Amino acid sequence: MKRVLMIDAQVFHTVAWHRGMGKYSTELIAAMAKLNYEKKRWDSVEIILSSRLPLEDEVIKILNQKIDSPKFVYLDLARDEITNASAIMGHNRKIIDQHIDRLIVENSADVELEFLVLSPMQGGICSVFPTNPAVHKAAVFYDLIPFMFHEIYFRNKIAEMEFLTKLVELLKSDIYLAISKTVANDLAIYLGVDPARIKSIDGGPIEHAQKSKKLNINKPFILMPTGNDLRKNNRLGIQGFNEFNQQHDNSYTLVITSYFDPDQVVELSKIAENIVFTGNISGEELNYLYEECEVLLFPSEYEGLGLPVLEAMEKNKPVACSDIMVFREISNDAFYFFDPAYGTAIAAALELASVAVVDKSIYTEVLKKYAWESSALATLKAFENVVPTEFEEKKLLTIFGPNPEGKSMAARTVQRLHSELSRRYATNYFIEGEYTNGTPRPNMLPFVAETLNVSKDVPMNIKDESVMTIYHVTGDQDSSKTLFAAIANPGILVLHTLEIAEVWRSLFEEDGMVSKDRYEFEILLNEKTHTQGITMMASLVSHQKAIIVFSQKSQKIVKNLLDHLGVDVPIFVANYPVSSLVYKELVPGKKNLIGALDLKPDSHGLAVFSELKNPSFEKLYIADDTRLYDKVRASGFPSLKVVNDRYFENNISRLDLIAASGDRPSIAAIEAARYGVGAVYIDSPDLTLIDLPKSHMSASGIGELSKIVDKFAMDSYTAKLFSKTQSGIENDYSYRSFVELIGLIIDKLEGSQAQ
Repeated sequence: MKRVLMIDAQVFHTVAWHRGMGKYSTELIAAMAKLNYEKKRWDSVEIILSSRLPLEDEVIKILNQKIDSPKFVYLDLARDEITNASAIMGHNRKIIDQHIDRLIVENSADVELEFLVLSPMQGGICSVFPTNPAVHKAAVFYDLIPFMFHEIYFRNKIAEMEFLTKLVELLKSDIYLAISKTVANDLAIYLGVDPARIKSIDGGPIEHAQKSKKLNINKPFILMPTGNDLRKNNRLGIQGFNEFNQQHDNSYTLVITSYFDPDQVVELSKIAENIVFTGNISGEELNYLYEECEVLLFPSEYEGLGLPVLEAMEKNKPVACSDIMVFREISNDAFYFFDPAYGTAIAAALELASVAVVDKSIYTEVLKKYAWESSALATLKAFENVVPTEFEEKKLLTIFGPNPEGKSMAARTVQRLHSELSRRYATNYFIEGEYTNGTPRPNMLPFVAETLNVSKDVPMNIKDESVMTIYHVTGDQDSSKTLFAAIANPGILVLHTLEIAEVWRSLFEEDGMVSKDRYEFEILLNEKTHTQGITMMASLVSHQKAIIVFSQKSQKIVKNLLDHLGVDVPIFVANYPVSSLVYKELVPGKKNLIGALDLKPDSHGLAVFSELKNPSFEKLYIADDTRLYDKVRASGFPSLKVVNDRYFENNISRLDLIAASGDRPSIAAIEAARYGVGAVYIDSPDLTLIDLPKSHMSASGIGELSKIVDKFAMDSYTAKLFSKTQSGIENDYSYRSFVELIGLIIDKLEGSQAQ
């Protein structure tokens, strides 16, 4: 059988051709072509370009230099249009499908097809995957920066629409080729992608040119290759350089590459003397800067890979860089790390780097791994192991739940489940809640599926072809219309709480969707069917086709209520689904820190946590809830407020232990387990309606908690618990396992209906 690889290379039509993304793409496909000559995986490799879009002559010239007889295929692919995205995607998909159909006919159907998109999120182009489910689909993924830093990047609504619209195609990938382990983990955490479908392929130094061209710059100089982007942390980088340079009688020059507009140059030049802004420069000039600089300074708050660091290593230059995960991934020993939030820390790292003698043996070992040959081999192996998981005929599911922009754990979960849910089903969402400022995450659902916000008084019409409706019910008013719909149209109920008195109150007093008589009837029914641990659930649970809960105790409580009502509804217990890491070894160094998230100020759990005193450990109260944060902080407790998902991940990841008591803190403990954080449940686990991983520990009071912390201080115990904690959630608490349970329930219900 003939095997053909098609590479969507439309990135070469964009401004990214001159930047890291374009250079990365060039080096990767050149290395893949060379490797394929040896391995013979593909009989033919096509580089797909657009016949509509302009293309610089230099692109074809360089690709011809790097690849032996490349096969270019020009198709009628249109430029993306944000306001007409659906039509453009439909047009381009039709063109791609027609090309694939021709390949199948030409080869008498005896052909295996693989499709690689080099830059699925790049603006100015519209890259789409083919419809044919037999085609193996892969995408090179650079970073989730706009999504993770949405409070910065999505101030521009056009930028938000462009990025989130492109997620539609990204989520159709069979395999994700991340440019670093850091990016691989981000995909799993923030988008809920199954770790089994993500592979890191790394990258290598870019060959900008074969020669160097001298620039008229005073020596000695420090090179800061950067960009006009807030996360690049340019102001603090310059401030740190200024502190360093003042200690050296301003004898150093700071060379800043990339384009900045004149006003920005003026503002940044006020921070320090001896700054040279080169603007956009040639490859030969950039070579000169790497060869002649004293130190490379890289103060970014976040990077997907950080190619300039590798390029500096190739030139045997000392590197002073931010202490962020992706640079630790490259090496823990090769660089002079600093906290990018402090100019003084940057100055101190520059001081060390400026007098350093590079250990070339360390650089050599690192660069053996970060080589394009290795990236090409990782890509080839990823294709060898890919298994398309999309169903050819997808049944339609309707999902009700909280708006993902909300702060509840359920809001986050509904969105992150979509990646796996959409692999098996077509989806239609009805979400509740309206938010304008300070949202913890962007809402991608309206861009990746048909979605209506029922808070805006839109009709809640469930399509006839929907095989099942899933209702995510929480205890706040963002579940009022979900509750109303669930009673009117039974389906699978996912209970994130067993207390919905507030939801009924909202339906009556605020939404006006139930009468006073109905509201009083529900209160009376609750009194008549009183079951400990559950409030005002009788009408809701008795109407459903199936119910999912998150603990054995919840199952028992709901079963008792149903028995009281004389109703038989199947109840399934699921572990609360959370993200897992692709590369579990990639976690921050531990800080001897024990934390707690959203323990209530008047709770026994917080009282015990407050009493803990251990000279080896610091305590930190992490608040996802503003009211709890204000109360705890007023008491003088060391506190930190979580404002978005990035803050949440950054802070739970650096804990050694997390104290939990109640449902929300227990979910946080499960989330923290992906980083190997040990969970200590204060009080009896029976007080939570969330089953914790088996690796959790229990403490009824300060004495038991103190013993656990003392024991945890032992390194051998810590390492053992770390491994046990991570492996405990990898499969049992995954989004994949939860979606598989939903599929099992639907199959059973359809089977019983057929009988």
